[in-house]
Amino acid sequence: MGRPFCGISGYCRLPFEIEDILCISGGAEGWNVDRGNGKSQTYKLISDVYEVTEESPDSNYATVMHVSEDFTAQYEGALYILSRNLETGEVKIMKYISSQEEMDLLPEDEFDRDYKIHSNGTCGMSAGFQYAVAERKGEEE
Repeated sequence: MGRPFCGISGYCRLPFEIEDILCISGGAEGWNVDRGNGKSQTYKLISDVYEVTEESPDSNYATVMHVSEDFTAQYEGALYILSRNLETGEVKIMKYISSQEEMDLLPEDEFDRDYKIHSNGTCGMSAGFQYAVAERKGEEE
């Protein structure tokens, strides 16, 4: 049984082309995010690792990673989209994915409620980086 699919959707603004995306099966089991002061936070990958290999002229608008509600419903804890710089190996948190329970707590009349739900779990992808969905695990010194 492989890792669950988290969904990559691509779009572009003419006349630009969409970047090339590779799905790397397997990959690291965990990535560490530097928290400063010599501390790091460990994240367990729960999706495949996706790598953007060729840059388009406007990379911030060419490729998007979207994590579906069906995917997040499989997990109880908070999920994150992480990116890893292929050149430096630095890992960053790109997006916190709110649970449906957190979304449901927003007031019905909040003006940006629909926007928050719509944008939940979406992250722009750029060349030279790998992306994966992860759960936060223990802290390291």
